[in-house]
Amino acid sequence: MYIIPKEAEELFDKAMSLFKSEFYSAAKDEFSKLKDIFPEYPNVDYYIEASAKNHSGHMVLLNSYIEDHFEEDAKALAEEIVIETPSSGIAPEITRHLEAGEYNLAIEKLLTAETVVPDSRPLLLLLAATYRKIGKYTEAEKTLKRALVASPNDFEILNNLANVYMNQGRYKESESILKELQRIDPDNPKLHNNYGALKMQMNDLDEAMIMFRKAAMIKPDWKIPQRNMQNLVKLIEALDMKISTLRREFITKGYPDIGTELIRYLFLRGHYADAKSESLTLSKAIPELPLPWFYIGKVNEKFLDLEGALEAYRTLVKLEGKSNNPAYINAKTLYEQGFTEEALSEIKKIAKPERDYSDARLEIGIAYFEAGLFEEALQRFEEAASIKCYPDVSYWLGMAQLQLGEKKDAEESFKNALKLNPEYAEAHFRLGQLTIQQEGREEEAREHFQRALSLNLNATLAEAAKEYTEEKKE
Repeated sequence: MYIIPKEAEELFDKAMSLFKSEFYSAAKDEFSKLKDIFPEYPNVDYYIEASAKNHSGHMVLLNSYIEDHFEEDAKALAEEIVIETPSSGIAPEITRHLEAGEYNLAIEKLLTAETVVPDSRPLLLLLAATYRKIGKYTEAEKTLKRALVASPNDFEILNNLANVYMNQGRYKESESILKELQRIDPDNPKLHNNYGALKMQMNDLDEAMIMFRKAAMIKPDWKIPQRNMQNLVKLIEALDMKISTLRREFITKGYPDIGTELIRYLFLRGHYADAKSESLTLSKAIPELPLPWFYIGKVNEKFLDLEGALEAYRTLVKLEGKSNNPAYINAKTLYEQGFTEEALSEIKKIAKPERDYSDARLEIGIAYFEAGLFEEALQRFEEAASIKCYPDVSYWLGMAQLQLGEKKDAEESFKNALKLNPEYAEAHFRLGQLTIQQEGREEEAREHFQRALSLNLNATLAEAAKEYTEEKKE
């Protein structure tokens, strides 16, 4: 048995907030810090792994729209390996494993083949591409850097390294390589296709379309950039439709959570000026709202306005009450010493939104509930549940349903809250209230009240629970 220190609990809360907000890379950093200070924290390894796998919800979304050329490259490289190892019999096995999607087995055979033809260019390229295919980006990077030792300015090796950096979210490094490749081989269609994929990851969707078109013009019979263009059109249409809907809702309803969602989609679409403008408008309307400053900082950083980005992130940190954090103080000191870029790197360690969009809807719903506007509250709770349905959302959804006389739905919502958190005292209490009114369920009600009393139930509800259980005894 161990006692979890307060510092560990605070780190976990922060990491989970980032995870729920889909800032997976930042969440992974916080979970890793948690493991460093308290390795015994329950499930911390699972959360680190989950954060790493997701990396970012946006990247996962975009990857589903981008087609790469792994299969055709793998086939060509495997044929080169056959030429290099004519008598080993390994190359056909590699090809068979790749065609069957048995990538780990293919890697084993490639490593075996490396003992026959060490530092083979096609072998190292195929090994790196296969590592990348299964998400082992560090191994892919190391393999490509080995290949570069023998062939320092090789287009294919550099192009693949740019792809690996893109998968890792290292966009500046990826773009730096692709710009160099434009100098080496400006008419290579793979370059433009991969540059288009990078621009998609960077949210520059219109520029991505230009790149895919260039690739298609250079090599009209190549299907991959054609499909990428088709997929990109679908993505742009979906984002534009969502932005139009959010604009209408924000104009008619004015809810701040709709405003923040609109800003996020404008940013994802690459409409940076609009995203910044909406962020500034929302921050003036609701000065205490931190999230707009996150996007103001992101846009300023995008256009290399480092001082503007630094100021926006500092504002966000102050609004979230973290101005005593060492990172904030260090950033201030670095800036005063003239190290703006270093100050920006330091402040970004803590300049991350603490709340997710589900939380925003939940808070607004509670405000409506407390004002007696139960239908408006229900709408907000339902929207929150559609994004992230965690215990508080289910509980408040049940409360609104209860007020509107939807007792059956309310019971299901409270039960769902307990599925997510079996020790949710208030949910036990509300189920007790509902079931005690139903013939034949009195014992079930008593069990819920007793369970609620055994947990951290607030004093007012605890008194009511005691009265219910005493009435049952009588």
